[in-house]
Amino acid sequence: MSKDLTKPDTGDKPAAVAASAAPASSSAPTTSAEDPNAFSPVGNEKPTQSGEALLVEAYAVIWLIAMAFVVIAWRRTRLLESKIQSLEVAIDRANLTGTPSTKRSVGSDPGVAPASKKS
Repeated sequence: MSKDLTKPDTGDKPAAVAASAAPASSSAPTTSAEDPNAFSPVGNEKPTQSGEALLVEAYAVIWLIAMAFVVIAWRRTRLLESKIQSLEVAIDRANLTGTPSTKRSVGSDPGVAPASKKS
């Protein structure tokens, strides 16, 4: 059994209740004088900004901050990659020319005399 969704469901309600549940005619908008629960600004001042405009501005600021973060991270990554590339070139050049390594072996501290072995 299908229901007609275009008409309000009155169910087993009396006719007076069903009539009050029907949508009101929208020929004239309600004002704060007619509806005491409607929004009205304090005094005669007009609202300065709507909530929708503030929401759009907040999203725009968040997106700008996110994009700035991505751009800064991308630039720093490019800088690090160029430094790594130049170090790799320097290492390859040093390996090709046979330049000795600057690493010292463990225990070969130039300021300490080697320990003598006692037998």
